[in-house]
Amino acid sequence: MAALTGVAALAVTGCASQTPKAVAHEPVGYSALEWSDGSEFMVSRVDLQSATEAVAGKDFKQVSTTEQWALGSESFGSFGLDREGRLVGSMMQNQGIDAATEDPATGSRVGMVVGAEFKAWPDATGSAPSNEIRQLQSGDSDGESFVWSETPDTTLVATSWKIFAKRADASVPVLLAKSSENVDDPSSGAGMGGIAPIIHGDRVYWHTTVGSDIGGVLNTQIVSTDMAAQGKIRLEESGVAYPVSLGDAVAAVRLEKLDGEGGEGDLNVPTLDDAQGIVLLNNDGTKTDLLKIAENAPSGSTFETFNGSGKALSFSFNGETFVVDTKSKNVIAFPEPQDSYLEGLAHCGDMVTWTYTDANGEGVGSQYVYDTKMQTLRAVKEPELFGSSLCQGEYLAWSVSDSSNDSALATDIVTQWKD
Repeated sequence: MAALTGVAALAVTGCASQTPKAVAHEPVGYSALEWSDGSEFMVSRVDLQSATEAVAGKDFKQVSTTEQWALGSESFGSFGLDREGRLVGSMMQNQGIDAATEDPATGSRVGMVVGAEFKAWPDATGSAPSNEIRQLQSGDSDGESFVWSETPDTTLVATSWKIFAKRADASVPVLLAKSSENVDDPSSGAGMGGIAPIIHGDRVYWHTTVGSDIGGVLNTQIVSTDMAAQGKIRLEESGVAYPVSLGDAVAAVRLEKLDGEGGEGDLNVPTLDDAQGIVLLNNDGTKTDLLKIAENAPSGSTFETFNGSGKALSFSFNGETFVVDTKSKNVIAFPEPQDSYLEGLAHCGDMVTWTYTDANGEGVGSQYVYDTKMQTLRAVKEPELFGSSLCQGEYLAWSVSDSSNDSALATDIVTQWKD
């Protein structure tokens, strides 16, 4: 889900578009990562400064904006796009904090932006009405169906949650899963910063934490359920987390917390700091280890901001943004701006888009768009980038803020792209 911040006009620099050229390929060995089959991990590095500037009105056109809510009484936060470029997300009344409970005064509604109007979906079937504050944690879309998680918790790590889905052929969302105090229920644990469901085919996948049979140590696992809410929750794989939907597999980070790690009283929950590699949970039921972090990798080496689509995976690793072709094993690496981190990584088909934020939370002012098929890199110059991105088909959205107005909320810019 995109975070909420400010309004700004789309900045357009340059007077003429240029035809993007395929990025140079000069593969070199990279010792911190290894293919699991033993072959050498080779990368082709591309300087971000070589990106071809994408010009509004020539390379893409703006089709909508949410600036109508930037200074209003409502806040909109998006988590997906449909195939027509319409935003889906949550709307919340800006009524501040309840003085008695210090909780949000009202909860959110989930729905779609049609034209300049937010149209909320009905309450989900299978979910009894309650007085809980509805707060969206995260969401996903395949362009037709949508899935999201909610929590009434106001703490940093949610322990109570629900997962909902709105299928393309249904007018009303359904409740797919919810947290439970039953330790035998594989959907029970939250942890790791919350529940982040993703759509893959006709199923929804997410990771949870569960207690060990011997007690004390928590483990991670990926589970799934039928999007129509007609089946039981199914355990897919233990010791993995952060699922990503590819064309013929779900990719996940394999985690392993070594014996003796963590001090007394620690929750001992595996995180990305415990990453060992990446595994593919294939559609045919088999599992394939894809790559692993090498034993001689620098201390603290781990994956960040994991995403993917089709046959491509992307992540940040040791100061570089990687785009990995899981079939051909061609790898492009973009050295990241100094003292910055990857944000807003989004995938759809052959398109990968992202931006960067520096250590002070300031955007670097460029939205990058990489075509994995044509191997071209383009960049939109936008000084007010906030760091959120969405992508679906030929539509790409990013968020901007208004640095001149501290009270402004996020504005999503939806654009339609030309090849």
